[in-house]
Amino acid sequence: MTTSQRHADHRTCSHHEGAPAIAICTECGGDICAACHGSDLRGYCICSVCREKFAPPTTPWEDPNEDYSPRAFARTLVDVVTSPRTFFQNVRFSGSWGPAVAFGLLCLGVGLLFSTGWQMLFFEQYQELINTVAEQSGATFDMARVALFVAVPIRAVLIFMAHVGIFHLATRLAGGHSSFSLSARIVGYASAGYAFLLIPPIAEFPLGHFLSIIWVFNIEIGALRMYFRMGIWRAMFVVMATLMLLLPFGF
Repeated sequence: MTTSQRHADHRTCSHHEGAPAIAICTECGGDICAACHGSDLRGYCICSVCREKFAPPTTPWEDPNEDYSPRAFARTLVDVVTSPRTFFQNVRFSGSWGPAVAFGLLCLGVGLLFSTGWQMLFFEQYQELINTVAEQSGATFDMARVALFVAVPIRAVLIFMAHVGIFHLATRLAGGHSSFSLSARIVGYASAGYAFLLIPPIAEFPLGHFLSIIWVFNIEIGALRMYFRMGIWRAMFVVMATLMLLLPFGF
């Protein structure tokens, strides 16, 4: 057997480390495995990354014809919430992070706004906390209450940034070769789960928070299994570690 033959027998995928290559992409010339293999409209072999370059938008929110309209936001939110485990099967692997981050910040910001309101209405200890803050700062109770609502956008940005950073690090530690941009896209759309914060508590049980955790958990597991071929236990480790570390940020 010649050297070139031995090299050909041991070629691995350009996108999945260690996976044996079965073909060569006609667009980028990279070796591709069975998971990447596909064809374009001409029937030529093409990898998944190159296919996405020519693919139309896969969420209403990223459709240029929708121009980030309220309708596009609502349709995307419904898509994520109703299909948490399968939503990312139709989302580009290498798309821009901007639209997903904007979507996530909107969901998180609105969710935190309602969550703050529900806590003021239904939890006496929250009222006591506001009184304590007002006394220590020399402000009135009403001023302290308004300040909490005004601070919601800042809290949303901080929580979102922490979520992306922790999720990205946990994914890398679990063996997922994720770019920071992809991690931001995943967390952005997974933040649709924060919409459940609009649900008020029931008998002091924070139902909205509970549902938010369940949905974010399932959405992110679906993304990890889709993009990185992670097993269920590794994916659960990544998401559980992320959510546990987010608790000090007020999630």
